[in-house]
Amino acid sequence: MKYCSKASEEWIQLMCDLRTAILDARTELNVALADEFEAKDELQFDCLEVDLLTRSWDPSVDVDHMIYEIFENRGLLKETGLHPIERECFEKCIKLLREAEIKMGAEALSA
Repeated sequence: MKYCSKASEEWIQLMCDLRTAILDARTELNVALADEFEAKDELQFDCLEVDLLTRSWDPSVDVDHMIYEIFENRGLLKETGLHPIERECFEKCIKLLREAEIKMGAEALSA
C-alpha cells in the first residue's frame, strides 16, 4: 500500500527498511534493558515502594527531578553513553541511507 503516490519505490523501501531497523533495535533494547534491570540488586523494589509511598512530594519540583532523586542511588542513572544495540541501529540506518543515496543518485544520473 502506498501512503504517498509521488514517492518512488526506492524511497518507500528505504523508509520501510529504516522503520524495521529501528523497531527491531527498540524491541531488542527493551529486552536487554529489562534483563539488566532485573539483574541489578541496587533496585531494591521493596524499598522503592516504601520510598514512593512515604515521600513528601514538592509541587514546585519538576517530576523528572523527583524521579531522578528516587533512582539516583540505585545504579540506573549513570551516564554510560549509547547502548551497543543503539550504536548498531545507528550504523545500520546510516548504511541504509548511504546505499539509498548511491542507488538514487545513480538513477538520477541515468535519467
